[in-house]
Amino acid sequence: MFRSAHLIMQKAVSQAPSLYGLLYLMTRDTDKSSSSRPFVMAKPGSLRQARKTREQELPMAGVEALLLADLFGTKPRNAADITREDFIQEFGLCDWLHLGTHGSLDLDAPFHSSLSLKERLRVIDLLAVQSTVKVVVFSACLSGLGKATDRGDIVGFSHAVLAAGANAYIGALWHSNDLSTLVHMLFFYKELVHHEGRASIATAWHRATLALFSLKQEKNEGIVSVIDDFVTCWDRVEAEGLEPGKFVRNGRRKLEDLKHEILSSGHEIDFKHPFFWAPFITMGNAGQYYMGQEGGKVNRNGGTERATKS
Repeated sequence: MFRSAHLIMQKAVSQAPSLYGLLYLMTRDTDKSSSSRPFVMAKPGSLRQARKTREQELPMAGVEALLLADLFGTKPRNAADITREDFIQEFGLCDWLHLGTHGSLDLDAPFHSSLSLKERLRVIDLLAVQSTVKVVVFSACLSGLGKATDRGDIVGFSHAVLAAGANAYIGALWHSNDLSTLVHMLFFYKELVHHEGRASIATAWHRATLALFSLKQEKNEGIVSVIDDFVTCWDRVEAEGLEPGKFVRNGRRKLEDLKHEILSSGHEIDFKHPFFWAPFITMGNAGQYYMGQEGGKVNRNGGTERATKS
């Protein structure tokens, strides 16, 4: 708390895995070009995959990837088709990486904590990778956790991603809610696009968190309106012939079902509770500014328009 309020609601905040790591990130040479090569992927899953892998479906992670890919003028990739080698190759080439999938934490052997792709991607798999990626977002449960060492470092995905060359990293500290995660991420990326060149990663995350925190709670009007925006975006993408239903099976129906469930529950979702707005943290040199893509490829009309303005 800071002055009787949550610090993230007042300031742009980011963390560092260690003081040495922060010094390294702030003093090294980085690619300052305005070009951007985003790589967006998710593992929405299906009933068939769930029976085979025993992993729960993540349709909202798939919707998240679809909307983000639309925003950045690219196509999402299904993480179920991405091998460890594929991921490492893309990690070394892209400027921006977003992954929505399941995460697994191993506190006894933190280098074996993993994310679910076609096969498990472990922390140890990234230790030999070198990249100039600007930002890595693992929209996956427990992806922001690690184990403290005697030297004061944190061994986990944050450690591995930043050591591999990323300037900033966003990961989750606990099992986050699918819907609030989807909304939080869309607000975040919208902030970056609408304030291109004028908002740092940390500032955009601060504004997105404030927007989620401030959703109108009465009769769930705020979240229902946001879901309506998602459905509208889905329809536009579908009308453009991009077949979002092939990426997230019955995704539009699941958004409508979710809206109906919220409206019929009689329970107002309190997005001011930290469970919804606080699971993700920004780490590294998050003071850098997002400069977008050359050639005007960013779709400023995609996704939802409800991120805060300043």
